[in-house]
Amino acid sequence: MIFEVSNIDEIKEIIQDNITLKNPDQSIHYLGLGYIKALEDFICDNYKDLNIKFICDCDDDPALVQAAMRMGFKNIMFKGSVEYFEKLQQIADKCQANLSHSS
Repeated sequence: MIFEVSNIDEIKEIIQDNITLKNPDQSIHYLGLGYIKALEDFICDNYKDLNIKFICDCDDDPALVQAAMRMGFKNIMFKGSVEYFEKLQQIADKCQANLSHSS
């Protein structure tokens, strides 16, 4: 199960071992990539002993996917066209990032 989180308080409420977290649908557009990276960094810094996966949901914006890879995200979701996904997947492989596609 994937839990959507958009702030530190929500993370603190549901944090547990073996959990997957992601930013809410379309939140990349109003929260911004820097804020979402700060959430991931908070998780990494404060819950090192737990197995937590954080997915950066970049909606359907290929430029945000590329920016997320440059910022160091390793788990990224893309909801755009399959054509763009295939191109982005090649870049993700070089960055050792896990890119998933959702429609």
